[in-house]
Parts: sequence; structure tokens; C-alpha cells
Amino acid sequence: MVWWRGSIALWLMNWPSTVMRASETGTPSCLCFSWPTGQAHEATRYTPACLMLGRELRLPVNLATGRPPDEELPTVTTGYATALQERLDKAGRQVRSNLQLVGQAMRQRYSQRVREARYAVGDRVWLHNPRRKRGLSPKLQSPWEGPYHVQEVMSDVTYRIQWGQNRSRVVNVDRL
Repeated sequence: MVWWRGSIALWLMNWPSTVMRASETGTPSCLCFSWPTGQAHEATRYTPACLMLGRELRLPVNLATGRPPDEELPTVTTGYATALQERLDKAGRQVRSNLQLVGQAMRQRYSQRVREARYAVGDRVWLHNPRRKRGLSPKLQSPWEGPYHVQEVMSDVTYRIQWGQNRSRVVNVDRL
């Protein structure tokens, strides 16, 4: 969802500081037309503005062209504050519900592919280490290292493995 974060950071580092003036909302003017404010989060199904402010953000073009004539300015009264609080509470409940559903789906997807792995002391295992070496094509590099020997079973999910005479490391069972 935030694939543009790196490109925005590079753009901001190279952008002249004279253009970087804060607008009325506190957003740098160079971001007003490129920042994806209306995009709902995949898991919560709400935009960050709706969760923080209780409403969707106006597009910067509304700031430039002005408010439509039929739209009235909101007045901050007790009724407005109450309605805002109700909207924020409703959004919070809905987000918690959505996150719970997404968490259950992620847990179910993980449980489908996980396998029960049990190793005994002295078993030979391979270690998954996807670290890449520079100067060599990734296609020619194997992500598996070993074989290692299981030296100690520390818990159900952690093992101490040994290679060589005096070298050992603690790894998670998912990497074996």
C-alpha cells in the first residue's frame, strides 16, 4: 500500500526548500497533489484521515477554488462535538472488527502452510538463510546453508545448531 514512500522521500530530499512551504493544513505544498489521502487501508477499510479526524480530507483543489456555495461552514457546538465523537467511536469499533477478521484470515493462511517440525539432538538440518552475496547473480545463490547438527532443543520452536567445532547459533524452527 505504501510503495511510493521511498520515491516521495527521495523527491523531498531533492526538492528546493523554497517550495516547501506549509499550507493551511500543515502539509508541504509540494505534497498537496501527490499524496494519496483518500485511499482506504486494506485491513481497516478506513482512510487515516477518517480515523484521526472523523471525516475525509478535502482535496487541495477545494482549498484553491474555494468552498462550494451550497456548503455551509460547520460550527463547533456541543452537538457537533457529540456527533464527531459518535462517528469516531463507530469508526473505532468497525476498525477493531475489521482488524479482528483480517487477523483471523492471516492466522488461517499461516496455519495452512505451517508444518509441525520436530528435531532431535544430533539430527542434521539445513538452515534457510536468504542473504545474498554481492557480485553473484541471485539465480546462482542457494538460500540454504548446511548441513548443521542440532546441538540442543531449547523450546518447541527454538534450536541451537552447530557447525564446525566451536560455532553454534540459536535459530527458529521455521528456518530449518
